[in-house]
Amino acid sequence: PELRAAITDFIVLFDSPMGIQEDFFNYCQGASDLYRILIPESSDSNWLIVPDGMLYRMPFGALIADMEARAGGSFTYMLEKGRVNYGYSCRMLFRNARDLDLGSGLWFAPLFESGEQGLRPLPHSASEMSNIDFSMDYDTLMGEVATRESLIKNLPYAAWAQLSTHAQDLSAEGAFLYTIDSSLSLADIYGLSLQSDLIVLSACETDRGVYQ
Repeated sequence: PELRAAITDFIVLFDSPMGIQEDFFNYCQGASDLYRILIPESSDSNWLIVPDGMLYRMPFGALIADMEARAGGSFTYMLEKGRVNYGYSCRMLFRNARDLDLGSGLWFAPLFESGEQGLRPLPHSASEMSNIDFSMDYDTLMGEVATRESLIKNLPYAAWAQLSTHAQDLSAEGAFLYTIDSSLSLADIYGLSLQSDLIVLSACETDRGVYQ
C-alpha cells in the first residue's frame, strides 16, 4: 500500500503542465525514492521494463538516480544513465524475439519549421529515427508533406508508426493530433481502420485524462 501510494503521488505530478514546477521538492524526493525502490542497485545501464497495472503510467526515465548534485541544482536522471526500453506485452516480446520482421512502418514528422498553425518548431523530430539502433523498413512523411490527408491515407497500411508531432488535450473539445496543415481529433483516429501492431506518439500532453 505504501509503494502504491508513493507511485500515485509521483504520477499525479504529471497530470498538469505545471505540476512538477509547483511541487518540485516532492517531485525530486519521489523520483529519487522510487528509483531506489524499483531499480536494483546492481542493474546495468540498459533496461527493458515490462510495466503492470499503474506502472503503465510511470515515466521511468524521469526518475532521479543521483541526488548528490542537488545543491548545485542538477541531477542524474535514469534516462541519462542508459537506455530505457519498454515492452508492454510479454507475448509481443516473445513473438518479436522469434521474428524481427516488423513489416513496413511509417514515420510522420511535420517539424513545423515555419511555425505553421502557430505551433513551435520541432527540430529534434528529424533525428528521432536515427536513434533506433536496428534497421527497419519505413516510409517517411516529413515537413510539408506531413499533411492530414497523407496521414489518413498511409497510417491504416503501416505495420508500425512513429508520430513525432504536437498533440493537445482541450478537455471539453477533445484531444487533437496536429499535422502540418490541420489536425486529427481522437474521433478521427478511432474512425481509421488501423492494422498496426505498434504506434508511438511522441508529443506533449499524451499522459492526460483518466487512467482506466
